[in-house]
Amino acid sequence: MSTHDLVVIGASAGGIEALTQLVGELPADLEAAVFVVVHTPANARSELPRLLARAGPLPAAHVADAEPVECGRIRVAPPGLHLLVKPGFVRLVQGPPEHGFRPAIDPLFRSAASAYGPRTVAVALSGVLDDGSAGAREVEAAGGRVLVQDVEEATFPDLPANVADACTSAESLTIAELARRITTLTRIPAAAALDDPPTPDPLELAVSRHGTQQRDQEGGQLPAVCPDCGGPLRVVAGRDEVPVFRCHVGHAWGGRSLLDAQGVQIEGSLWTVVRLLEERSELAQRLRERAAERDLGRAVRRYDEQIDDIEQQLEHLRSLLAAGGAASSAG
Repeated sequence: MSTHDLVVIGASAGGIEALTQLVGELPADLEAAVFVVVHTPANARSELPRLLARAGPLPAAHVADAEPVECGRIRVAPPGLHLLVKPGFVRLVQGPPEHGFRPAIDPLFRSAASAYGPRTVAVALSGVLDDGSAGAREVEAAGGRVLVQDVEEATFPDLPANVADACTSAESLTIAELARRITTLTRIPAAAALDDPPTPDPLELAVSRHGTQQRDQEGGQLPAVCPDCGGPLRVVAGRDEVPVFRCHVGHAWGGRSLLDAQGVQIEGSLWTVVRLLEERSELAQRLRERAAERDLGRAVRRYDEQIDDIEQQLEHLRSLLAAGGAASSAG
């Protein structure tokens, strides 16, 4: 019987420190392959493999496309590419961002669930928002194990807390406990694999010519547009209370990630309105001055009223922005 020989780890803000501590406590003879996704800007230079190799006994490197899955090694998703696990090998995909990130955690988790089922151990460390929640639910549904960093210990507890909320069997553990639990799981039999064959990942469909037709058949349309491209969003197959929203192009969002992205858009739009109102006020001031020079009293009064209205609108908008109105609208 197979053991839990695939460990997939996701982290975001505050996650590098947690990850290096975790790797430092894993044994040199770990009987599992370890794959890692940390939210990283696409144009950033990642030194994470070097940090992980120095932190513990396991060799670490950025993963290469089509690389085989091998026990006792840590492989990290490079910036700008999603990491997908297939039976016996991995793929790097430059598909649409999910939750605003590429690489994202959900593609790693859900592809591992599809390819390795109950042999998968998914680990969620410090981070923000809800990337990883839907993927972890897929791991749980496939019979795998879900572990999360103790929210009292995590620098940013949202990510592990959201994953724990999504998965009824998630175990919440400190970093030291996580290392021991992972080691134990790699040495005990996993549950029997389900009969369901591996399915194409939505990211692969997004970059294939067949993806559009399949996505058009998914879910109902949401009365919102994608923050990345402005396309209409549809509710795609999510498990239980973990919906996923995907646009025609393939960008994917969790509920909290979508709310946060909408909040950023709202704030940007409000600042644009502030700029337009300031320009309008300046124009009205100049027109008022010209009317005053020509002794056009009625026009001066009309411009004065317009300037007062603009200033009131600006005052309201500045107060809203100062109070974080856009952010609060995103939850």
